[in-house]
Amino acid sequence: MYSDSVSTGLASKFNETKHIGNARAARVAQQRDLVQVDAQARHLRGTLRAITRRSIAGSSSIGLGCGMTEYLARCHCGALTARYQTVKSPAEWPIRACQCSFCRAHGAVSTSDPAGTLQFSCSPPGSLQRYRFGTGSADFLICRGCGVYLGAQTTRDGTRLGVLNVRTVVPALSDLPAAVPMSYDSETVDARYERRKGRWTPLVADSL
Repeated sequence: MYSDSVSTGLASKFNETKHIGNARAARVAQQRDLVQVDAQARHLRGTLRAITRRSIAGSSSIGLGCGMTEYLARCHCGALTARYQTVKSPAEWPIRACQCSFCRAHGAVSTSDPAGTLQFSCSPPGSLQRYRFGTGSADFLICRGCGVYLGAQTTRDGTRLGVLNVRTVVPALSDLPAAVPMSYDSETVDARYERRKGRWTPLVADSL
């Protein structure tokens, strides 16, 4: 009888130990699953950040509503960026090659759409160099780091307009029309503003 009691006690202890072991194993498995889920979440966040960085850097155009497509541009080092929205396909873009000494020195060709939108951005803020010449009626936006000319903007009577240097669009577009040489040397300040008002792109509120 004593032997039966001892056997029963040992069996009870064994079952209790087994239950504790099973509970510990379950907790370990649960912690391992949580670690795996956390690692997957970190990987997903990293992937999303990489996609965002590539988009900001201008890896592709982005389809928008109302028939608009957004084209991304940047200087060589990426400190200056631009977002250009237009309903026109690149094959329909007006491409102008200004013959002033500045544009020729930079090899710039420009485009704009008065029915579109344009946003210039800069990060860090100290990377932007605004340059004026001639009539002084527009700011030409140049990166202090890499020297690339991104585009120009003008402000008059509360209206802000801009033009984009097509050479900075990334990836480079292959189906653009041939650039048309343009000379504006004979324009007065008022005539220049009227031309820009009819051709240049409105800047969004948070643009440079």
